[in-house]
Parts: sequence; C-alpha cells; structure tokens
Amino acid sequence: VKNAIRTLIDEGAIGLALTSFMILVFLGSFRSTVAVFLSVPLSVLATFIGLSLGGGTVNSMVLGGLALAFSRLIDNSVVVLENIHRLLDEGLERTQAVLKGTAQMVPAITASTITTVAVFLPLAFVGGLVGEVFVGFALTVTFALLASLFVAVTVVPVLLRHEALLAEQAAAIRRERARMAKELARLPRVTVFPSAANFLL
Repeated sequence: VKNAIRTLIDEGAIGLALTSFMILVFLGSFRSTVAVFLSVPLSVLATFIGLSLGGGTVNSMVLGGLALAFSRLIDNSVVVLENIHRLLDEGLERTQAVLKGTAQMVPAITASTITTVAVFLPLAFVGGLVGEVFVGFALTVTFALLASLFVAVTVVPVLLRHEALLAEQAAAIRRERARMAKELARLPRVTVFPSAANFLL
C-alpha cells in the first residue's frame, strides 16, 4: 500500500505540474494556475475526510478509485477557468466574467459529474463479497468527483474574483495618478527671476 501511495503521489504530481504549466503558458495568469493547482489537493483532502467520516480505510481499492478519479479532478476547474477567460477575451468586465462564466458552466459540469457518479456509486450498494471489495472504490470516486465539482464552483471563482479585485484596484490607482498628472499640468508655471532688490539686500 505504501508503494502504491508513493506511486500515486509521484504520478499525480507530474500530471498536475504539466497541467499547471500548460495553463500558465496559454492563459498567462499565475493566479489561474494556482486555482487549478489547488483543485486537486483540496479534492483529495475532501475525499479522505469523507472516507474517514464514513469509517473507511486506505487500501488498494481506495487508491485505485483515487487514481481513476485523478484525471477528472482537474477537469471541472479547467472548464470553468477557460470559460471565464473566454468572456474576458470578449471584453466583459472581470467581475462579471467570473460570475457569468461560472454560472454558465455550473449546469454542464454538474450534469457531467453526476453522470459519472451514477456509474460508480451503485457499486457501493452491491451485496456480498463483491460489494465489500468495491465499496471503497465506489465511494472514493464519488467523493472525489463531488469534491472537484464543489471546488470548481467555489474556490476557482473566488481566487479569480480576488484577482479581478486586485486588477480593478490597480486600474483605479492608475486612473487617479493620470488625473493628478493632468491637474498638475494645468497649473500655471511660475518662474522666479532674481530682482535688483535681492542683490541690494
């Protein structure tokens, strides 16, 4: 089990690093990359919390379910992220792009996630030896996918919304500086020449 955990962590880290690198290259947003990067560990953490609350333990079937769901953990976040950036490219204001982009994708990613969950969750209710073997597998996939959905519609928009607020504050500061520069430019220029009285004093 320890070797399986180590292998899962290594392979997952490589996949996550490559995905984050591609997002950083094509979208050019560090905060967007961080948002997607966090979606996997948060989803895995939520999965283990759910299994712990349910009295489950880490075994080969749990790790197998996690490995199967690993490629899907990032999908929902990437879909939401790409839609938000599409709206930004169309000229929509940042805050509105975050809200509208997330709202547009919620039905699609929810339907996709529920469809996948509907395939694996019934395995948890199979009786006999088969049910005992596959219950951890089914619950792991279910918890992981539902957690990834929750992260995609909460954590990702919040991080991008914070990025939008920072961008708006920076734009406001630039506008204020430009206004002050114009005000200073309109002030009359005063040139002081030394007078004869100054020399006499």
